[in-house]
Amino acid sequence: MHVVFTNPLKVTSVSLLPSPKNHWYIDLTVSLSSILSLHSLSLHSLSLSPVVHRPPHLVAILVGADPASQTYVSNKTKAAEKCGLMTTTRLENADLPEKDLLTMIEEYNNDPAVDGILVQLPLPKHIDEKTVMQAVHPTKDVDGFHVLNIGRYCSGDPGSSLLPATPLGVLEMISRCNIPTYGKNVCVANRSKNIGKVWSM
Repeated sequence: MHVVFTNPLKVTSVSLLPSPKNHWYIDLTVSLSSILSLHSLSLHSLSLSPVVHRPPHLVAILVGADPASQTYVSNKTKAAEKCGLMTTTRLENADLPEKDLLTMIEEYNNDPAVDGILVQLPLPKHIDEKTVMQAVHPTKDVDGFHVLNIGRYCSGDPGSSLLPATPLGVLEMISRCNIPTYGKNVCVANRSKNIGKVWSM
């Protein structure tokens, strides 16, 4: 089956490929530039609002020089900037003390000019990941790792919480493919806290 979509995000095509067991694999091709342009228009309108006066500001903190983490942060900030967000990237040495990182996060928590905080994982071994994740204010926790965001989602109130981007992206893909999920059995081959555990809930 091959389905062609025309919608505001300009999804060019969706190929549903049958497997031997009559399951379906989804091959989704989306025009990323169109998605970014759509969000850019929304953010431009927000920046012109008499209440806000500016685009949202994302701060990304990278501790250490892990090549994969550097690539992830670079891609995230580039995509954010294409959407019209303001971005600040903090590159810190791998020997940064945990208390200094927590102090930095608290400063951004209290800064009204900062709307989102992203602490790139993994962190150096001497820094406790759970402590850092809970130090980010829930309303600025763009990764959705804070216990309040997770708890709200688990209690059936996803609208008031921030959730990890990857599960939300998969949900968006399923939604745009018009695939009904009610009553279906789902197998998630992942147990990470930002993908597998979120999906299991």
